Amino acid sequence: VAQAVWTRAVLAPPLCAASTRLDTSTAPLIQMAVSQEMTGLTLKDGSNMRDIFDLCQKHGLPSLAQGMIEFPPPQRLREIASKRVMEPGLHTYRTRMGEGEYRTALAALVRKVYGEENITPDNVLAVAGVAGGVSAALLHLRKQKPDCNFAVLEPSYTYHSHEVERAFGRFPVVIPALGQDAAPNWPELKRLVEANEVHGVIVTNPLNPTGKVYSSEEIHMLLGLADSHGLFVIFDECYLDMVFGGNKHVSPFITGLRDNVVACRGFSKCLGCQSWR
Repeated sequence: VAQAVWTRAVLAPPLCAASTRLDTSTAPLIQMAVSQEMTGLTLKDGSNMRDIFDLCQKHGLPSLAQGMIEFPPPQRLREIASKRVMEPGLHTYRTRMGEGEYRTALAALVRKVYGEENITPDNVLAVAGVAGGVSAALLHLRKQKPDCNFAVLEPSYTYHSHEVERAFGRFPVVIPALGQDAAPNWPELKRLVEANEVHGVIVTNPLNPTGKVYSSEEIHMLLGLADSHGLFVIFDECYLDMVFGGNKHVSPFITGLRDNVVACRGFSKCLGCQSWR
């Protein structure tokens, strides 16, 4: 399986560096108006974030169920895309793993921007969104280990649980967070892995909604479990380029490539092209 999973168009940074300033004096009025609008609205059991988004759109309400980027893609990117889409030969079936030119450009991008010198085009798989990358990794693992138990760390992205259920026909092992700051429960993950009760884990880094960026020690701990116990680690790094406040993203490829470590990355957040799948 490819170790670096990316999607959408190729553009070198600058990526996202914007701040939003809200008028807090109107917050109570907005809250009151939203509360009145939501009176009587219900969701069926098993509803996911897309159901919440659809309901909010129907009633003209803001949705906090998704990491919605409200800035459009950069104008230069839109200009390039508008020209490319007019090329007649572009709309046929494409190479299943991603066009060679595309994968080569991505390998060059991660070397230049993230210092991941060990990534080659053969390590890149083009997918339809980060969620599609997670699904591809899970389905690959199912072929190797159909009885695998996968874990998710709370708080988690709702689609991760659905993807695990679709791949393995059962729900993931949910590991509750610790304390008021919702810290990851690493001791419990280690216990489950060492007891052979969990064989894979999905880790979102940086983490929405807490904003946590995993430290070098935490990344090395996960890679250590991958080496010592064969733990299959899927990193959802959709917010890779949104790291602020002195934090630093640590690459899961810092000590080399592994067949059981996958990073899923995309451009929907950092370039605002959320509907370009």
